[in-house]
Amino acid sequence: MKFLDPLVVEHLDEGKWRLWFEFRCVADDGRGIYVPAGFKTDMLSIPRMLWSMFPPTGNGGKAAIVHDWLLMEGLLPRAKCADFFLEALQSLNVPDEQATAMYLGVRAQDLLIEATT
Repeated sequence: MKFLDPLVVEHLDEGKWRLWFEFRCVADDGRGIYVPAGFKTDMLSIPRMLWSMFPPTGNGGKAAIVHDWLLMEGLLPRAKCADFFLEALQSLNVPDEQATAMYLGVRAQDLLIEATT
């Protein structure tokens, strides 16, 4: 995945973040992903005590924006959105162990959501 724009976000109340400027990237399969300015996200949905290991606006934050936007669009299955999340983490040179842990966390959350719907 190639990121075309810097990630510029503002922290809002209640763990939400707002994207200040558009955020674009191109996936390895050539798919363009465009997240418009103003998009609101919870970034990485993890407990605050883990932010030192997985900072919400660091490289993981870029991947989280892509993942959250794809989920919100609703055009892809949750598993494919998670695959793009992992691709983004790997493109950002997040260490393999960390990227895998983050991906597995997202998939576990997906499976819980799918089981309750």
